[in-house]
Formats: sequence, C-alpha cells, structure tokens
Amino acid sequence: MKWALKRLSASRFSRNFFSIFRANVFAQILTFASLPVLSRLYNPKDFGVLAAFLATLSVLSAVATSRFDWCVPNAPNKSTGTALVFLGLASLVVFDLVIVLLLQTGADSMVVSLMTTDPKVAHSLREVYQLLPLAVLGAGVLALFKGWCVRENELLPVGRSSMLQSAVRVASAIVGGVAGLGAIGLVGANVASVWGAALTLTGVIKGQDFGAPRRFPARVRLALRRFWKQAYWSVAVSLLNALSLSLPLVLVSYFYSAREAGWYSLMYTVALGPVALMTTALSQAYWAHAAVLAKTSEYRQLHDHFLLTTRKLAVASIPVTIGCAFAPTLIGPIFGEEDWAGAGYILFAMTPMVVGTLVFSPTNHLVVLERQASQLLADSLRIGMVLIAFIGSSELRLDVTYAVFASSLASLAGHLLLFYVHFDEHKRRLA
Repeated sequence: MKWALKRLSASRFSRNFFSIFRANVFAQILTFASLPVLSRLYNPKDFGVLAAFLATLSVLSAVATSRFDWCVPNAPNKSTGTALVFLGLASLVVFDLVIVLLLQTGADSMVVSLMTTDPKVAHSLREVYQLLPLAVLGAGVLALFKGWCVRENELLPVGRSSMLQSAVRVASAIVGGVAGLGAIGLVGANVASVWGAALTLTGVIKGQDFGAPRRFPARVRLALRRFWKQAYWSVAVSLLNALSLSLPLVLVSYFYSAREAGWYSLMYTVALGPVALMTTALSQAYWAHAAVLAKTSEYRQLHDHFLLTTRKLAVASIPVTIGCAFAPTLIGPIFGEEDWAGAGYILFAMTPMVVGTLVFSPTNHLVVLERQASQLLADSLRIGMVLIAFIGSSELRLDVTYAVFASSLASLAGHLLLFYVHFDEHKRRLA
C-alpha cells in the first residue's frame, strides 16, 4: 500500500509540474513577445511606477490573508481546509478595509516618499495606489484558492488560471499603452489579470463534500487553534521574503533615479522570465509532493529528492548565466536604444541573484516541515546583506550597476544559507 501511495505521489508530481510548466511556457512566450512593444508604448519611469506598486502589493499580500493560504496544504482533511480558507478570507476582508481607511487618511504619502524623490513619479504613485485595495483583495483570493489546489495535489486549474492571467495582463497593457494611459495602464492591467485568474479558480471547491454546515463554526475554531502558530510564523516569513524581493527595487529608487528604477524593473522581468518557466511550476509541484512525504514521514525520500532536484537545477542555471552575460549587447537593440541601452548592464549584474533563485528557491519547503522560524532567520540575514550592499555602494558613490551586483551576491549568499538549513533539518529528522 505504501509503495502504491509513493508511485501515485510521484505521478501526481510529474503531472502537476508539466501542467504548470506548459502554462508558464505560454505565459512567458506571450510576455516576451509583448515586451518590445510595451517598452515602446511606455517609458522607463512608467515601469518604475509599476515596480513600486507591485513591490507594495507583494508586502501587503504577505500579511493580508494571515498566510492561512500557506496552511491550507497541511490541512488533514477537506473540512479543515475549508475552515482555513474561511479564516484567510475573513482576514483578507478586514485587512483590505484597513488599507481603504489608510488611503483615505493620506498614509500612502509616507510610502511614496520612501520610493522616490521625483515629484512626477510621486504623483503617479499616489494615483495608482488607489488601486491597492482591489489588487490586494484579488491577490488574496487567488492565493487562497491556489493553496486549496495544492492541498488537493491537483494543479491543472492553477495552470489554466496562469495562462489567463498572462493573456489579460498583456492585452490590457497594450490597450492602455495605445490609449496613452501611462503608468496607470500598466498597473491596471496587472490588477485586471489577478482578478481574472482568481475568478477562474473559484470553481475548484464546488461540488465537494465538506461535512455538515452546522458544525462549520466548530471546525473554524479547531482550525484556528491548530494552525494559528503556523500562520503567525508564515506571515513573518512571507513578509520578510516579500521585503527581500522588493528591497532592491526600493533601494534603487531611493539611491538612484526613477529611470534606473525602471531599468531594474524591466530587467527583473526579463531575468526572471526564463527562470519562472522552471521555478513556478517546480515550486508548486514540489510543495504539493513534499507535503505528501512529510505527512507520511518519508524523510529519506524527501531528502534524496531535494538533493537530486537541486543538482538538476544547478545544471539548468548554466545557459541562464550565459544568457545574462550577453545582455549588455542585446537589450538595447531589442527594447530600444534611446531609453533602454543602459539596462543590459543591470541585467548582467543580476546574474548571481538569478542563479540563486533558479537553483534554490523552487525546493524551499520549510513551511511543510513547520520550520518557518529557521527561514525567518535566513531571510532576515539576506535582507540585512542586501541593505548593506546598497548603503555601501551609495557611500562609495558607485554606479547603480555595481550596487545591483553587490546586492545580487548578497541574495545568492542568502539562498545558500537556506539550502544549508534544509539540509540540516533533513539530517536531524533522519537521525
């Protein structure tokens, strides 16, 4: 029986991986085909505003659902999973109302002042921040239903939603660019795409048996009692992870110009596009697979699979590294020499961060092992190193390229530390 469960888990892993992978291939081809068009419809400052909006959104989304979406895959049964989805939705609604109130009181001005000193960019940011409540709500709903799909170990609907999300984002951005909407066209396209994907996944729990409705309040209380600590640590980990991803852009915007922030934003998309073909599909499939192995205490198989996957990703990083090396000569002709020629050097400087993201992030499963505290420490150290890299570069009056390279090295060091934490945790459980 155990052998049959292992075989089923492995086949589900492959099916889930290729479902997400096919969706990502479609999404990335569509995105890359549109970038030369979008880079001519929008200027670097517009992309800088979009990046600042997405950075703020990622930080808020890390808190909005109280990370009950991360707890859903660990639910022992469907009724508990439903209770966790309900808790996440309740937290999301309350948090979204708080954002609305803060925007009404002008609290966004403080955030804008941290993002830029350019008055025109600041004005654009204040305009697009009015879309934050809608964006946070959509992102939270999407995350909760993705968590349900991971719990069910069935990611085909997630792949379909990703394809729709990319199609809506690209089509809306092109329409906004032709209409001359500027930064709000880019931001509005991203908000519309999130809601399109979220609404696609609302059908994943229809027709399923969740037990007697009258017992639902009791199940919610039990789920809260069982998972509140895990959710607490997950919020802290998620928040730090969002900060670590957003921090370089914020620091580029703060220490350098809005134009250079726009370069960083678009090159981040270019760099992580090919990487996302592997990492998004693999991380979601690996998470579902690791959850099954952890529930059955198959730690030897989990450890062996972890090492094998990491080695394969290390090999896959070689062509990505070569591609980044040619970026300075390719980016200008592809995206437009007048506005984007200097962006290729930014992409080249991102190489260590790109390699670290590709090789180490897809197999991160400390949440499955309920060791979020260890990840919290590792992410804190990575944020500290990235911050030191930018402050040091600014004090030495180094060009933005050197600052990005130093922060990329710091990011790679953080990924290596997280790999060691996983390795050590496996050994501890195998002892």
